[in-house]
Amino acid sequence: MVGKAVSEYGGVDVLVNNVGWDDLMFFSQTTPEFWNKIIQINFVGMLNCTYTVLEHIAKTGGAIVSISSDASRQGEPREAVYGGMKAGINSFMKTIAKENGRYGVRCNVVCPGVTVPYEDEEVSGGSMWADRNAMFTEDQFGKIAASLPLKKLGRPSDLANAVLFMSSNAVAGHVTGQVLSVSGGYSMIG
Repeated sequence: MVGKAVSEYGGVDVLVNNVGWDDLMFFSQTTPEFWNKIIQINFVGMLNCTYTVLEHIAKTGGAIVSISSDASRQGEPREAVYGGMKAGINSFMKTIAKENGRYGVRCNVVCPGVTVPYEDEEVSGGSMWADRNAMFTEDQFGKIAASLPLKKLGRPSDLANAVLFMSSNAVAGHVTGQVLSVSGGYSMIG
């Protein structure tokens, strides 16, 4: 993927590490096999992409934006391993920012809270939102929104705009090593 981008476009300006998967359960219900799956999907994949693109993005002075989760900042019941891996992303990206800032590489993290597509938005069959009620009922969505300072759930466009900001040298050219919550204020509750 990186080789093709370099050969077709002459380099890489931005990498967005956007992957996440979890199966909500209490830590005592999990197994080492489950931990490994969470680690491979949520952390190792991000390591591989960052490692592969770093030498190219250092030539352009570009940006790396990784998607984490506010579960990494707050701790969430039934997301112990997932939250731990996402917290690892936060720390890892700060380290990569410090190591590569001298090349003009900016590294930041965007942490979503509960983010739900609009009913008419297309989602893939593998998405946790393929069955909108699989994770939360409409009543639970309402309770989550009511608990947030902004009183609303996040939408994909909220995250896309934050990633666009963090990716842009024009508007965020002096921003690096930051972890930005895009969660309606969730991470400041409690």
